[in-house]
Amino acid sequence: MAEYRDWASIPPDLILIILKNLHDLGDFIRFHAVCAAWRSAVLHSPYPPPFLPVLIDHCNYWSVIEGKSDYFWCRVPGMKVSGPSHGRLLGYDQNSCQLSVFNPVNGKEVELPPLELDWNPGASFFHSSLIENREIVVISTICGTTVYFWSLRVGLEKKWSKIEHTVQMEGAGNVYFKGKYYVNESLDGPTAVIDPSSGNVLSVIPPPKDRNLHHEDWKNYKAVDYLVESNGKLLRIFRFYDIFYSVENCYFEIHRLDCREGKSLNWVKTGDLGDQMLFLDKLHGISKSCDGIKGARGNCIYFTKYQHFEDLGWSGILCRFDVGKRKAEVLPGFLETRGSWVVPSLF
Repeated sequence: MAEYRDWASIPPDLILIILKNLHDLGDFIRFHAVCAAWRSAVLHSPYPPPFLPVLIDHCNYWSVIEGKSDYFWCRVPGMKVSGPSHGRLLGYDQNSCQLSVFNPVNGKEVELPPLELDWNPGASFFHSSLIENREIVVISTICGTTVYFWSLRVGLEKKWSKIEHTVQMEGAGNVYFKGKYYVNESLDGPTAVIDPSSGNVLSVIPPPKDRNLHHEDWKNYKAVDYLVESNGKLLRIFRFYDIFYSVENCYFEIHRLDCREGKSLNWVKTGDLGDQMLFLDKLHGISKSCDGIKGARGNCIYFTKYQHFEDLGWSGILCRFDVGKRKAEVLPGFLETRGSWVVPSLF
C-alpha cells in the first residue's frame, strides 16, 4: 500500500520553494487548488513566481510553455478583453464604452470612467489596447488613420485626458515609453515623440535606414511596424504578414532606439534579443526575460496570424520566430481569435 502523505502539512519553506518555480499559469492554478494551506502560502509569499505571458483567446488562455490552452475565467461578463499588458487586462463594452481593468488571477477589478468618443464605437473601438496600467492607465485607440491616447490617474482623476495624432496609414505602431507617447507615422516613416500633457511633438526620429525587406512590393500588402519596450529599451519591429503567405515566409526586422546622451535619436538594427522574449498581438506587444524560467526560450518572437485550412476554414494560429535562425514555426493548436497577451500577476 502506498504511504499516505498529508500534503497540507508540508513545511512552509518547502512550499515557497515549489511556488518560486511555478512559471506557468496552469501550474499555479493547480498549486492554488490543492488546499487552504497552499493557498495561504501564495498570499504570504515574498517571492511570487515570475510568470510568462499567456495569450488570451476568447474564454481561454494559451501557455507557451505547456503548449496547450485551458479555460480562462473572465471576471467581466459580457465585456471584451484586451491587452497586451503586465498584470491587468482591459475589459470594455463595445456599445456603452464602459471600461474596467481587472486582474484575471485574483479577480480584483477597478471600474474606469467611460471614454467620450466623437464617433460610433461599433467598429473602431475594437482596436483599443491597454498599453500602460501602473500608476497611470493609458489606452491606445485607433480610428482610421488617427491614433488616440487616453490617460487617467486611477483614484485621482475622474475624466480621461485625450491626445490625438494623425498618421499616414494604419498598422503604424505606438507605445507609452518613459512618460512619452511614441508613434510611427507610417510603415517606412519617422517616429513622432509626443508630450502627453500638451500633445505637442517634441522630436521626430528618422526611419531606419538599413531595412532589408524581403518582398519588393511589400507596401501593397498588410504589415505592422510595432513599437515595444523591452528591458528598458525601445524596439521598432517591422512585420510583413500577408495572410495568404505561409508561416515560413513570415519575418521580422528589429531596430533598437539609440538615445545616448549627446547623440541624435536614431534606430540601430539588431539581430539579437538576448534573453528577451517578445509577444506580439495585432498592433502591440510586450517583452519578458526568460532568465531562470524553465522551458522558456529567449531571442524569440511569439505572434499570431490567420491561416486557411481545408477542413477548418480560416483559423488563428500561434507562431514562434527564432531571431537568431530567422526562422518561423507554427506551435500546436488553433485559436478562435488573434488574441492578446498578458503577464499574470498575483497582485
